[in-house]
Amino acid sequence: MTAGIFIGAIIVTIIIMFLLDRDKMQKEQVGNHGGMKVKYQVMINWFNRNEYTVSKIGKDYILIVCNTPVTTSQFQILENFGGVDITWNANLGVIGTFSKKWSFKNGTNQQHMIDVINEYLEDLHNRI
Repeated sequence: MTAGIFIGAIIVTIIIMFLLDRDKMQKEQVGNHGGMKVKYQVMINWFNRNEYTVSKIGKDYILIVCNTPVTTSQFQILENFGGVDITWNANLGVIGTFSKKWSFKNGTNQQHMIDVINEYLEDLHNRI
């Protein structure tokens, strides 16, 4: 019984420490930059020019979507410890479904991120 309480206390302590570290990371990587919308304004503008719209913005993520009657495509920008992950999921009808994840270090130039994503999409387009 005592061992179970001890193990439970350790697990609760670890969870609390993780949540505190995550809050600190969000403040340092996002909050100090004005929030996700401000921090990733360059990327948001690029997506908007390509007919995507911001669907949701959270403390550490942005969901950007493009839907048509036949296709759906979404990008998620997610801040994590020391970096950002950008995930693309798409159902392009008869062309198929696609998924790709890019990981960039915190502070990576957004234009570089756009170039990497765009290069992949252009290569995929050429292969189809």
